[in-house]
Parts: sequence; C-alpha cells; structure tokens
Amino acid sequence: MKMYTPCIVRLRAVTLRIAVCARRLSRRTAKIVRMFPDFFPRRCMLCREAFDAGREAVCPDCFRRIEEQIRAMPVVCPSCLRPRTLFADGICPDCQGNASELIAAHSLAQYAEPLSQLIHALKYGGVPLLASDLGELLALGSQGLAGEYLVTWVPLSFRRWLRRGYNQAELLARAYARHTGRETAALLFKTRHNRKQATLHSRERRENARGVYGLLSPDAARGKRVLLVDDVLTTGATSLACAEALLAGEAKEVCILTLCCG
Repeated sequence: MKMYTPCIVRLRAVTLRIAVCARRLSRRTAKIVRMFPDFFPRRCMLCREAFDAGREAVCPDCFRRIEEQIRAMPVVCPSCLRPRTLFADGICPDCQGNASELIAAHSLAQYAEPLSQLIHALKYGGVPLLASDLGELLALGSQGLAGEYLVTWVPLSFRRWLRRGYNQAELLARAYARHTGRETAALLFKTRHNRKQATLHSRERRENARGVYGLLSPDAARGKRVLLVDDVLTTGATSLACAEALLAGEAKEVCILTLCCG
C-alpha cells in the first residue's frame, strides 16, 4: 500500500486541479452568457419566463411569491414536527436532548415546494447560480437575527465536493454574507467521509455525524459568535455535530441558520 501512496496523492492533486479548472470555466461561461442577454435571455427556474436582471435564477414575481409563502407557512421543529413561531423555531428543547444551551437553530420555512425545488437544483442539479438568490432570501427572512456574527458553513467531504464541484452550503453562506455585510470564514472540515444523511433514519444520522467534523484551526472560533449556514435542517444531526465542534473550540455561541426544516 505504501508503494501506491505517492501515486494516489498525485492523482488526487491532478483531479482537484481539473475540478477547479472546470469550475472556473463554468463561471466564465456564465459571465459571457450574461454579457449577451438578447441572445441568451435569463429564464426563471420556476416559471420558465424570461427576465432581464436583478437576480440570477429566479424572476422577481416568483421571488416575491416565495417571500409571501415563507411569511404564511408555519415553521415546525424538524424532529418532532411541533409548530414553532419564526425565530423561536429550530430544534425544540425536548428534541435537543443534551445539546448545549449555547446552540440556537432557525429556519425560514418548511421543506416544501417551491423552495424544495430550488434547493434540490442547487444541491444536485448543478445550478450554483441559485445560491445568490437563495442567499438573498435567507438574508431578507432572517432580519430578526441581530448582533455581530462570523458566518461559516457545514463542510463537504473532498469526495462529495469533487463530485458536485462546489459546496452549496458555502455558496449560500457567502451569498447571505454579501447581503448582510457580515464576515465569512471557513472554520470546519470533515475528518472523514461518511454515509449520506438523506439515506438514514434519525438515530442513524446522529451516529453517522458523530466525530465527523473538526476545526481547521484550534483558535478559529475562540470567543466568537458563529452563524452556521446550511440549506436544510432535518433531524439536526449534522448541524448539531458542527455546532458542538465549534463550541469545543471555545466559540461563544453558535446559531444554526437554514432555508428550510422538516
């Protein structure tokens, strides 16, 4: 096995360079397309109607409808599905169990269409431009979060990042930070590749996420109020594992912020 280790390392480095080049090419292609709107009109991901400008993938009318839906849709605890009010939501105390009181969790809406459709396209459909619109939506819907926060995100394993080409949580966090003027920093990494959470039950998810996340630097979160961004909060196993890693690094407080829960 030792004989093949240098080859594996070189292959991984070459593969990473190819992935980075592909991402740059995709971004440049998108910029070229935006330079010629008459030839390549933007079409809304939801209604498929052409629109001029303002956002990347969702037209103003559909964006406004999503905002109205979020305000009208009651948020529930993603674990026990009890109704909770906006910004008094997240994982309820009964379901948090032994989770620290320094961890709060907030979601804008339940996981339902059309938000679920957009999140799926961002996550699995190879449409990273959606992160800009969803980040704006996250910023508009989370104005109740006052105070100074350092924004970070739930990390991906190298294998999943390579397959997807980007981390949707990072894109979402950076877009949110642009709209709110908050600072961003990569604080966490995955210590190992684990099974996909979407295929597991609640108890299996908690076990699967245990010990998977670590800090990039021992002092990265010390004394800071951290805002941890992700797309969806289901049982909270992944987000809580990340939050616990941040608190172990002496973060002052961790707030989990997601678009959807449930």
